[in-house]
Amino acid sequence: MEGYRKVDTRDRMILDSTLRTMVTLKEEALWDYCRKNFFVIDHNYQTAAAGSGTILEEDTETYQMYIRINPKAKKADEIVAVSGSSMEPMFHHGQDVYVEHTPDLNIGEIGLFIVNGAGYIKELQDGYLHSLNPEYDDIPLHESDTTRIVGRVLGAVDKDDYPNDDELKVLQELDRENGLGAKKD
Repeated sequence: MEGYRKVDTRDRMILDSTLRTMVTLKEEALWDYCRKNFFVIDHNYQTAAAGSGTILEEDTETYQMYIRINPKAKKADEIVAVSGSSMEPMFHHGQDVYVEHTPDLNIGEIGLFIVNGAGYIKELQDGYLHSLNPEYDDIPLHESDTTRIVGRVLGAVDKDDYPNDDELKVLQELDRENGLGAKKD
């Protein structure tokens, strides 16, 4: 700033104009980046238990959120929050996970299940759902149980998958201009 005060009015005008141009270009680059690198995905209001089970209804409410485009996010149909610690160390309480809807899983895959109305994130085994945390019992599956595979858990949502504050402001402004952002391809 000291040098700025030493230049004449004409040079200050040139510097001010250059600075405005630089700021505008940086803002435009951020807007373009946000348009190209984020999409909207559903986040389920309900949690799925990595523990003793949470009630998970068939038709659940979701809200839409922006997520950074990445391979797991592109395959996912929704994001669900983990409740409990039975799937530690892989998944932790409060963590969001990507879920790809599918009615079929292979033995050993981690999925989102509804068993007798309770939602679980567990590893599928032959005749039971396995908890990775040895402090928790596995969940036996009986013929009398009402069991449904909701989908495959693709992995945890990384903290960098969410927009930062500046990106979120731009995405919200894009929403005001164009409606909620682009869905994934």
